[in-house]
Amino acid sequence: LNRLASINNGRITCGDGDYGIVVLYKQRRIEPDALMNLHKFVNQGGKLLVVGSVPLEVAAAGKPDSVVSEAMHSLFDSLRTNGTGVLSQKLKGSVIFIKGDSEDEIATALESFDTRNGSDLRIEPYQDSAVFVHRQTAQADIFFLSNPGEKAITFTAKLRTMYGSVTEMDPVSGRISRKRSVSSMHGKSEYKVVTVSLPARGSTFLIATNRFAAGTKWEQLGTTCTVTFPNLRWIINFTGDNPPPTVTTSNLQSWTEWNGAKHYSGDAVYRTTLQYDRQKAKRIELQFEAVHEAAEVKVNGKVVGGVWCPPYSLDVTSALKSGANKIEIRVGNVMANRYIGMPQEDLKPLRAVFGNRFPDPQERAVMRVPLPSGLIGPMKLNILK
Repeated sequence: LNRLASINNGRITCGDGDYGIVVLYKQRRIEPDALMNLHKFVNQGGKLLVVGSVPLEVAAAGKPDSVVSEAMHSLFDSLRTNGTGVLSQKLKGSVIFIKGDSEDEIATALESFDTRNGSDLRIEPYQDSAVFVHRQTAQADIFFLSNPGEKAITFTAKLRTMYGSVTEMDPVSGRISRKRSVSSMHGKSEYKVVTVSLPARGSTFLIATNRFAAGTKWEQLGTTCTVTFPNLRWIINFTGDNPPPTVTTSNLQSWTEWNGAKHYSGDAVYRTTLQYDRQKAKRIELQFEAVHEAAEVKVNGKVVGGVWCPPYSLDVTSALKSGANKIEIRVGNVMANRYIGMPQEDLKPLRAVFGNRFPDPQERAVMRVPLPSGLIGPMKLNILK
């Protein structure tokens, strides 16, 4: 906020992001520069949500000057006096304070900022794993929705848009289809209402426009034959910092089960040779039971794509040949596994200088064992005729 962001007309611009709401989470002290920037932001019409605690002091050497003190008073005095749920009226923008920090309480508070004009996208019922990004062009509103969670979700999406039709595009396959939508009003804003289903780790684009993009023509496929390869010999080399020893196995399980790899975070390269008698097929897909977290797949030296979400498959038709096929898959997992394997941090030196601004990390309480990592289950080929 102090070094990289610019504030104009109650909006904060940082990189390609443009924000009208700032959340101040459990801050008891605040830096003078950050305070002045927040004051400028709210005074121009920006919205500030204060969660858990109201800042009580300025983190400055000596007594803050009168300008800083006045900014502190105008932003936070009424919140300290009146308590939770109070809307500050001293500035052009809005400041709301809530004592609770649950996701539902924060979501409700954020919604209250938009009672007049409505938010860009409303998700009903609330989904804690659903996230979105909204971008606009001269002729369309583009919404990218993602579900980074481990369970499939279905919900109603209300898109604030002036355009008449909504199309959906699958970012993995490129399939485009028209969505059934109805119009709905919220305050003074018109919404297009559609139903969205996202698999675990799935995502989609919703494009509101006055022009319907014709869907790609897809050839009707016949029967599917699945061939499983449970006895392939895989050689796995770890390539990150402090890599575990190389593993040779036919049992593709989470590498957290292997010696020395329990808390490893980084990349691993899986290599094997697949003997395959090429059959006449319209499409051949390579598939795994699961991939944690993302993988790049090469067949005979050719990059055929990436895998990161169910059904953990991709088209290898153009690269697969009869005879010996070299398969190379680079997989990366999450940083959290390494973190929970590290010693507990000593926060006393930081607190001695800056005060109790650094709560004890909650990661180890939430995640007591490492998350699954790598390729899971035997490799399969789905042959679509």
